[in-house]
Amino acid sequence: MRFHTEYIASNFQFLNLALLRSRLWETLYYSHVQPPLLMPKRACFFGSCAAKAYGTAFHVFHIVLGAASSLLLYRIMLELAVTPRIAFALTPAFIASPGCILWENYPL
Repeated sequence: MRFHTEYIASNFQFLNLALLRSRLWETLYYSHVQPPLLMPKRACFFGSCAAKAYGTAFHVFHIVLGAASSLLLYRIMLELAVTPRIAFALTPAFIASPGCILWENYPL
């Protein structure tokens, strides 16, 4: 499984990468696809990574979010009075689940 970056350049949900490289703030404000500044954090992230190797940056970002979600899952199970052994056994099962692996490898 590899991170699929071809979706970023071809889907209409994402702003044009060339515009994000050259005119980040203008593109965020005058975008005709989405209302102005609908998702400014995501668009600023796209814009800051558009000039560089955005595929690597997005993949690292998704991996970090996947690791954080697994740590939070473990913490939530401990807060819900699940024994640490069971929580420790179920967390890797969550990490290895197809949904988690697909979420870490698709930018959509």
